[in-house]
Amino acid sequence: FIPILFLVLFILFGWYSMENSKRIQDQNRGYAADSARQIADHVEDELSNGLSRIRTYADFLGKSLSEPKVTAQMLSDMEKNSNFDGFRFVDANGLNHAADGQTSIATDRDYYLNGVKGESGISIILESRITHEAMVGFYSPVYCRGDIIGVLRGVYWEKEYMQDMLAASYFGSD
Repeated sequence: FIPILFLVLFILFGWYSMENSKRIQDQNRGYAADSARQIADHVEDELSNGLSRIRTYADFLGKSLSEPKVTAQMLSDMEKNSNFDGFRFVDANGLNHAADGQTSIATDRDYYLNGVKGESGISIILESRITHEAMVGFYSPVYCRGDIIGVLRGVYWEKEYMQDMLAASYFGSD
């Protein structure tokens, strides 16, 4: 009788272990799906907030101009009080200005082509012509006295920004 009892207990324990393993796998799939959904929501919020911020900066910049000219010093001052890693201004001729005074041609870039048409948006640059780094940029036209005088860009260095944006924490660990 005892060997049969051990056999029954062994079978029940095996069945319990398999069912428990399935339950844990289902829970882990649920946790992973929830985490992916939270990251997707976070990314959407970050992108939406960046776009909203650059529109606000462009509006304030345009309204603060006494003449239709944005200087490197203005960009530098804006960088000091911003969540963006940097600012760029592309003038109406397509010359991209950085806060440190460096320039590059941007006439072929989508942010310039769309921005001078009055559009705002998000642009991924795989290699900046100034820093040679990848960056995520948010752009919006700058108006002065009703005319578009260029495009303001708020940029994040891609490596840091994407790592922070996609970081996930599971059960209090990174």
